[in-house]
Amino acid sequence: MKVLLGAIAVFGVLAATDASAQVDLNGPYRCVQMCRDGLPGPAFVTQSGWDLNMVNEAGEPARAWIDRPGRIWAPGWNQGAIYSPDGMVIQFDRGTVWQRELVVIEPVAPVVRPRGQRPPREDVVAAPPPPRAAAPAPRAAPVERRAVARNAFDGAWSVVISTQSGGCDPQYRFGVQIINGSIVYDGGAGANVQGSVAPNGAVAVNVSSSGASANGQGRLSRDSGSGSWRGQGFGGACAGIWQAARRG
Repeated sequence: MKVLLGAIAVFGVLAATDASAQVDLNGPYRCVQMCRDGLPGPAFVTQSGWDLNMVNEAGEPARAWIDRPGRIWAPGWNQGAIYSPDGMVIQFDRGTVWQRELVVIEPVAPVVRPRGQRPPREDVVAAPPPPRAAAPAPRAAPVERRAVARNAFDGAWSVVISTQSGGCDPQYRFGVQIINGSIVYDGGAGANVQGSVAPNGAVAVNVSSSGASANGQGRLSRDSGSGSWRGQGFGGACAGIWQAARRG
């Protein structure tokens, strides 16, 4: 390959005449031998008479010119080159060889119209097709509305706590509100009551006040309820029962 390309380039020099200076070197090339940094990338030549603008396979530009028929000089690269009479091969003094890339132009298929159909007039602008009706927006899925069932035990209740063991107060009475199944203390500040009543009436509650606390369990019916509790008071562990009655 190297011998063949070299022979083509040398033949171009030997056969060059004054007309060879007019060889069209414009176009893309591809480096095929002794490429810069081993890059077989594209190279480009832009020609204007005897003046040339060249870009090598590494993307480096340089100005050049044809200093005599068949011979190029590129001062920016500090080397010259010879080219074949047909401009297909450029060989540089340091051994780099460019080969022209052939640009294939695909034939354009003729437009075949039915017999009798006239070609459209260039001065007549075809009316755009009527706009397509926009597809209706999908209807949003209906929001499911669920009625919040009122807990059967909601309302005001009075609770009595009785101590059966331990040093806690023997008895304590307070009021609560059951709202949507949640137990809320009805006595203002001084005690923290957290609890709930399940739909079947099961009660779970925690009461704390001034360092004392108790946990209670039990069950409510429609108007009353009862259960047990166990906790820690100032005098130690305590336990007992509780009873509740609906108010009003």
